[in-house]
Amino acid sequence: MSIESEGDKKVLPSPTDEVPPLPLDADTMLPKHDSITIEDLCLLCDMFYLPYQHGSRAVELLQELSWLVNYNPQSKEEENDSTLPTEWTRKAEQFRMKCGVIDTLFTKIDGPNRSLHYEIHPYVTEVQSALYRAKAYISRIER
Repeated sequence: MSIESEGDKKVLPSPTDEVPPLPLDADTMLPKHDSITIEDLCLLCDMFYLPYQHGSRAVELLQELSWLVNYNPQSKEEENDSTLPTEWTRKAEQFRMKCGVIDTLFTKIDGPNRSLHYEIHPYVTEVQSALYRAKAYISRIER
């Protein structure tokens, strides 16, 4: 993500622009726990895009959660589809990995910049607690 300048004005990319994925740690295959990046802040802003509208990545997470709940492999209506449990498990794992990115954001904000920490901690905590409940529900369905 870069900031482009038009003359004397600086133009920030819009929230709908494609944001590159976070770099992964080679050992754990989870995002690196370095300092907070612009991509991290864009992810947080995308979660709280407008007061009554979520950003694209938040909507994507909600759609994935909705799909996982609606196509529960243990539901009676879907028993005749043999590929559904495999696809459901794959999508559940993808959902957990995306939730893991938010978890790493929570650990990143606890850094040396205390004023930033106090400003964005309530927002990250709110998203993280909602995702914990969603992951717990998915785990319960999976059993």
